[in-house]
Amino acid sequence: KIEQAGFTVVDSISFLARAIRVGREIILEGRVSATLELFCSRCLETFTYPSTTPFALNYYPWKERKEGEEDVELEEYDLDACYYMDEQVGLLPAIQEQVILSVPLKPLCFPDCRGLCQWCGHNLNVGSCTCQASEIDERLLILKKFQKRFNKDQGQV
Repeated sequence: KIEQAGFTVVDSISFLARAIRVGREIILEGRVSATLELFCSRCLETFTYPSTTPFALNYYPWKERKEGEEDVELEEYDLDACYYMDEQVGLLPAIQEQVILSVPLKPLCFPDCRGLCQWCGHNLNVGSCTCQASEIDERLLILKKFQKRFNKDQGQV
Protein backbone atom coordinates (compact mmCIF):
# COMPACT_ATOMS: atom_id res chain seq x y z
CA LYS A 1 0.00 0.00 0.00
CA ILE A 2 1.29 3.43 -0.93
CA GLU A 3 0.24 6.29 1.30
CA GLN A 4 0.96 9.56 -0.40
CA ALA A 5 -0.78 12.90 -0.28
CA GLY A 6 -2.45 13.84 -3.54
CA PHE A 7 -3.37 10.45 -4.97
CA THR A 8 -4.86 7.06 -4.24
CA VAL A 9 -4.08 3.73 -5.89
CA VAL A 10 -7.43 2.54 -7.28
CA ASP A 11 -6.55 -0.99 -8.38
CA SER A 12 -3.70 -3.41 -7.80
CA ILE A 13 -0.24 -2.44 -8.98
CA SER A 14 1.28 -4.50 -11.79
CA PHE A 15 5.04 -5.00 -11.62
CA LEU A 16 7.05 -6.79 -14.31
CA ALA A 17 10.83 -6.85 -14.14
CA ARG A 18 13.96 -8.84 -14.85
CA ALA A 19 17.14 -8.84 -12.80
CA ILE A 20 20.61 -9.11 -14.30
CA ARG A 21 23.61 -9.71 -12.07
CA VAL A 22 26.92 -8.17 -13.19
CA GLY A 23 29.55 -8.98 -10.61
CA ARG A 24 28.14 -7.71 -7.32
CA GLU A 25 25.85 -5.17 -9.06
CA ILE A 26 22.23 -6.09 -9.83
CA ILE A 27 20.45 -4.31 -12.66
CA LEU A 28 16.66 -4.35 -12.38
CA GLU A 29 14.72 -3.39 -15.54
CA GLY A 30 10.99 -3.43 -16.03
CA ARG A 31 7.78 -1.44 -15.71
CA VAL A 32 5.21 -0.59 -13.07
CA SER A 33 1.55 -0.07 -14.01
CA ALA A 34 -1.18 1.28 -11.76
CA THR A 35 -4.48 3.11 -11.94
CA LEU A 36 -4.39 6.19 -9.74
CA GLU A 37 -7.07 8.56 -8.56
CA LEU A 38 -5.81 12.14 -8.71
CA PHE A 39 -7.19 15.61 -8.06
CA CYS A 40 -7.27 17.89 -11.11
CA SER A 41 -5.10 20.93 -10.44
CA ARG A 42 -7.57 23.23 -12.23
CA CYS A 43 -11.08 22.09 -11.24
CA LEU A 44 -10.20 20.02 -8.12
CA GLU A 45 -12.38 17.09 -9.28
CA THR A 46 -11.04 13.56 -8.90
CA PHE A 47 -10.26 11.49 -11.99
CA THR A 48 -8.58 8.18 -12.77
CA TYR A 49 -5.13 8.21 -14.30
CA PRO A 50 -3.64 5.08 -15.88
CA SER A 51 0.10 5.03 -15.28
CA THR A 52 2.76 2.82 -16.84
CA THR A 53 6.36 3.66 -16.01
CA PRO A 54 9.42 1.90 -17.43
CA PHE A 55 12.46 1.89 -15.15
CA ALA A 56 16.04 0.68 -14.82
CA LEU A 57 17.62 0.59 -11.37
CA ASN A 58 21.15 -0.33 -10.30
CA TYR A 59 21.55 -2.10 -6.97
CA TYR A 60 24.90 -2.21 -5.21
CA PRO A 61 25.91 -4.08 -2.06
CA TRP A 62 25.36 -2.00 1.08
CA LYS A 63 28.62 -0.70 2.52
CA GLU A 64 28.42 -0.14 6.25
CA ARG A 65 30.55 2.66 7.64
CA LYS A 66 33.12 1.59 10.14
CA GLU A 67 33.45 3.34 13.46
CA GLY A 68 35.66 6.41 13.18
CA GLU A 69 35.38 6.53 9.38
CA GLU A 70 35.16 10.04 8.00
CA ASP A 71 32.15 11.19 5.99
CA VAL A 72 32.62 10.18 2.39
CA GLU A 73 31.75 12.46 -0.51
CA LEU A 74 28.95 11.12 -2.72
CA GLU A 75 29.88 10.05 -6.20
CA GLU A 76 27.55 10.81 -9.13
CA TYR A 77 26.31 7.21 -9.34
CA ASP A 78 25.35 7.36 -5.63
CA LEU A 79 22.51 9.75 -6.45
CA ASP A 80 20.63 7.14 -8.52
CA ALA A 81 21.89 4.05 -6.74
CA CYS A 82 19.89 1.53 -4.74
CA TYR A 83 21.40 -0.86 -2.26
CA TYR A 84 20.82 -4.42 -1.12
CA MET A 85 21.89 -6.31 2.00
CA ASP A 86 22.50 -10.00 2.60
CA GLU A 87 21.92 -10.96 -1.05
CA GLN A 88 18.29 -9.75 -0.86
CA VAL A 89 16.85 -6.95 -2.99
CA GLY A 90 13.86 -5.19 -1.46
CA LEU A 91 11.44 -4.48 -4.32
CA LEU A 92 8.70 -2.66 -2.41
CA PRO A 93 10.59 0.67 -2.10
CA ALA A 94 11.42 0.57 -5.84
CA ILE A 95 7.78 -0.09 -6.77
CA GLN A 96 6.53 2.68 -4.47
CA GLU A 97 9.08 5.13 -5.84
CA GLN A 98 8.15 4.41 -9.47
CA VAL A 99 4.42 4.89 -8.78
CA ILE A 100 5.08 8.19 -6.99
CA LEU A 101 7.37 9.38 -9.80
CA SER A 102 4.64 8.62 -12.37
CA VAL A 103 2.24 11.18 -10.88
CA PRO A 104 2.21 14.33 -13.06
CA LEU A 105 3.36 17.57 -11.41
CA LYS A 106 0.17 19.29 -12.58
CA PRO A 107 -2.50 16.61 -13.02
CA LEU A 108 -5.38 17.56 -15.34
CA CYS A 109 -8.63 15.63 -15.71
CA PHE A 110 -8.40 16.40 -19.44
CA PRO A 111 -6.10 18.79 -21.38
CA ASP A 112 -8.80 21.43 -21.99
CA CYS A 113 -10.05 21.57 -18.39
CA ARG A 114 -11.55 25.04 -17.85
CA GLY A 115 -11.01 25.02 -14.08
CA LEU A 116 -12.94 27.05 -11.53
CA CYS A 117 -14.37 30.56 -11.76
CA GLN A 118 -11.93 32.84 -9.96
CA TRP A 119 -14.77 34.76 -8.31
CA CYS A 120 -17.43 32.23 -7.29
CA GLY A 121 -15.55 28.91 -7.55
CA HIS A 122 -18.05 27.31 -9.97
CA ASN A 123 -16.64 24.40 -12.01
CA LEU A 124 -16.55 25.84 -15.56
CA ASN A 125 -16.48 22.32 -17.09
CA VAL A 126 -20.04 21.81 -15.84
CA GLY A 127 -21.36 25.12 -17.19
CA SER A 128 -20.96 28.88 -17.16
CA CYS A 129 -21.50 31.03 -14.10
CA THR A 130 -23.09 34.47 -13.81
CA CYS A 131 -19.92 36.32 -12.75
CA GLN A 132 -18.67 39.24 -14.79
CA ALA A 133 -15.59 37.94 -16.57
CA SER A 134 -14.69 41.48 -17.62
CA GLU A 135 -13.58 42.38 -14.08
CA ILE A 136 -9.80 42.63 -13.88
CA ASP A 137 -7.79 42.08 -10.75
CA GLU A 138 -6.37 45.46 -9.72
CA ARG A 139 -2.91 43.95 -9.25
CA LEU A 140 -2.83 43.05 -12.96
CA LEU A 141 -3.91 46.43 -14.37
CA ILE A 142 -0.26 47.44 -14.86
CA LEU A 143 0.11 44.54 -17.29
CA LYS A 144 -2.88 45.78 -19.32
CA LYS A 145 -1.23 49.23 -19.57
CA PHE A 146 2.04 47.58 -20.61
CA GLN A 147 0.23 45.54 -23.29
CA LYS A 148 -1.40 48.69 -24.73
CA ARG A 149 1.96 50.50 -24.82
CA PHE A 150 3.67 47.46 -26.41
CA ASN A 151 0.96 47.16 -29.09
CA LYS A 152 1.23 50.89 -29.83
CA ASP A 153 5.05 50.60 -30.21
CA GLN A 154 4.58 47.62 -32.56
CA GLY A 155 2.15 49.55 -34.75
CA GLN A 156 -0.85 47.51 -33.63
CA VAL A 157 -4.08 48.94 -32.38
